[in-house]
Amino acid sequence: MHIIKRLTLRGHNIWSGAPMLEGWVDLGPHAAELVTNADDLIGQILSRLPADTLDAAALTRGCSERLRNGMTLAEAVGELALLLNRLAGGEGQRLAFQAANQPGVWKIAMECTDHEAAETALAAALDLLTASLEDRSLESPQLVAELMTLVSQTRPNVEATALMEAARARHIPVQAIGHSNDLRQLGHGSKQRRVQGLQSDATSAASVTMAADARACRKLLDCLGIGYVDAEDVEPGMSQYRLYIVADRLVAAVVVDPVGAQQTEVTSLVHHTVVSQARELVRALGVAVASVAIATRDISQPLAQADGGIMGVEAGSGLSAGSSPELVRRLADAVLESAYPAGASARVPIVAVTGVNGKTTTTRLIAHILGVTGRPVGMTCTDGIFIGGERVSSGDCAGPQSARNVLSHPRVEVAVLETARGGILREGVGFDRCDVAVVTNVGEGDHLGLGDITTVEQLARVKRTIVEAVGPNGAAALNAEDPLVLAMAPFCPGAIILFAVDATHEAIVSWRQGGGRAVIVRDGAIAVAEGDREFPLLSLDRIPLTHQGRIRFQVENALAAVAATWSLGIPVEVIRTGLETFVPSADLVPGRFNLLDVNGAAVVFDYGHNATALRAILESLKQFPHERRLCVYSAAGDRRDADLVQQGTMIGDAFDNVVLYEDYYMRGREPGEIIALFGQGLQSGKRVKEWRGVQGWTAALEAALQWLRPGDLALIQADTIDSAVAYMKEHLGSHPTTREVTLKEVLSSGGSAQAVQTAEPAVLVSGVPVAAPAENRVLTHP
Repeated sequence: MHIIKRLTLRGHNIWSGAPMLEGWVDLGPHAAELVTNADDLIGQILSRLPADTLDAAALTRGCSERLRNGMTLAEAVGELALLLNRLAGGEGQRLAFQAANQPGVWKIAMECTDHEAAETALAAALDLLTASLEDRSLESPQLVAELMTLVSQTRPNVEATALMEAARARHIPVQAIGHSNDLRQLGHGSKQRRVQGLQSDATSAASVTMAADARACRKLLDCLGIGYVDAEDVEPGMSQYRLYIVADRLVAAVVVDPVGAQQTEVTSLVHHTVVSQARELVRALGVAVASVAIATRDISQPLAQADGGIMGVEAGSGLSAGSSPELVRRLADAVLESAYPAGASARVPIVAVTGVNGKTTTTRLIAHILGVTGRPVGMTCTDGIFIGGERVSSGDCAGPQSARNVLSHPRVEVAVLETARGGILREGVGFDRCDVAVVTNVGEGDHLGLGDITTVEQLARVKRTIVEAVGPNGAAALNAEDPLVLAMAPFCPGAIILFAVDATHEAIVSWRQGGGRAVIVRDGAIAVAEGDREFPLLSLDRIPLTHQGRIRFQVENALAAVAATWSLGIPVEVIRTGLETFVPSADLVPGRFNLLDVNGAAVVFDYGHNATALRAILESLKQFPHERRLCVYSAAGDRRDADLVQQGTMIGDAFDNVVLYEDYYMRGREPGEIIALFGQGLQSGKRVKEWRGVQGWTAALEAALQWLRPGDLALIQADTIDSAVAYMKEHLGSHPTTREVTLKEVLSSGGSAQAVQTAEPAVLVSGVPVAAPAENRVLTHP
């Protein structure tokens, strides 16, 4: 029995809203076994526990409570791991189990705050249980000791722990920064604050240094006219006190003995002038959180009358080992209250977008609409990270780390986060909760077979994670025309807004009869509705993205964006402006049905790469009048063989000439394997006359352009967005006969130019003409 995979789930995930460790455990021949004698098993485990590690009595009691007859061995491993982690000082209560699709493998998910420690606990539990079942010695007897060391090294100090607990109680996001155990970020984006222990970022480094400098502090006291007492000058009959000041407010005062152990709280006894002098010193130093040391004969009297004075000040809480938990809690509460006074939010609005298709376009449109308000929008998507409309990071950034980066950016006032399935499975989402969750569709699914997700129902369960992460005052915008998306509604803690192109769809009608909100298309316009009330928002003719409503999947994306922004309370005038100014160009929506006129031929650039997306594109192309049609296409190698063959057949049914290529997204496939699978599908296509396979997207595009003639229609599937956009812009800049156009312009031209046939077109590989492979050419077709 051994661990074959470990997943660190930091944000809301498929198991829970709490951080979890997901371990894939191969139980081998023990996979189907049940615990039949729990008492004997517990005895075997205890006998193998290394001496002088965990509390044996607590472990015995915990095992007796958690291990029972009839449970699976996977459950026994998980329960023992959680127990070991907690006894070592770790946190976490939740456990979840699921059999994987691999024989003998179980997924064990356990709640934790320290994933490394949780992983060690899981390995130790597995070793203990395996050795007990097989009556052998432990393979790794050091694991329990390592677990205890890990927990002690990574456990935050008492101040940071109190602050995190107080933040959780107020639903304030908190995350560690760097390697320091006590350095934390509170809140998101422009609302964030940083604290170390209990000291906030309102205190400068110079202030901390000055507070620690006895000479500088004494000079400041002289300037303020406040008495000073040196530690050597404390006389018999004088007591020492500490006054804890947070944001110019006295939180507590205690009397301490000479060795520093705190004794009795005396807050109510401190004379108001003493409080005023302590506050004045802290203000003069510029310290937000301070501990002021005072020596005096009577704290209830002014310092001058009681021969007292201030001994010094410490930036930070200055808590000692003897500080009561109640005092630490009150200080933590005061720090949070100063950072976020009553009514102030630590969060920026978060819109999470997921689905099989349309995620990026919907994400970009939502961010564009929100940007109309003038607020800096942080956006993550498969095209990169954008802050205020400027790309700050390139590549596929639809995962949790990119989301966390945006939420840590100090300028961000609202975040729109594309949330892909891979990141959810691998690490959870990059936030604890969101204000709006948008699910565009599930359809036929994509990436099935990866990450132990083999059915569309399982994929929908993964996508549902962001719906479950909606806050109680938030909302989920769900596609009513997709049954798997509609089924997510009961799992949303907040409100629901449905959207659909068909205003008469049964789900929409039923939802509105119950008073629900919906975004629909009525009489050629997007309308927002609540119950029996309906308000036309904007005609599709005025929404460039939809090409006057002719591209259905873009209409769906627009509906989703309207639902999301409406739920955030964005004024309808702003939503209208955003919709009217979002042009489907290579700049705003690169690789998403970008339409070009290339020397009289219509060329569509699109990133669609699965059967559902391809079907939607082909449906849209039916309205084009062009007779001769070409296609450049590929897909990532991690799709199932059957999925590639299916797309090949679809392409073969829709195009006359096809260029298949392999490039960046091989993902474990051998060269030529992707092309061969597509070729299988093409052979059964009803329309294709000729096809070829090449290596490299640019070579494929150049081959297609050699074929392309005025009056043709070409679908060019982008391999990577950046390369496609760079090529488009280069072509636009160097070829005066190439320009971006609208579908209306294309249709008005009628596509009447006749294609010019050529003999033996060539394939360009790195700019060098070579003969097309004969085995990839279909010359005739019944």
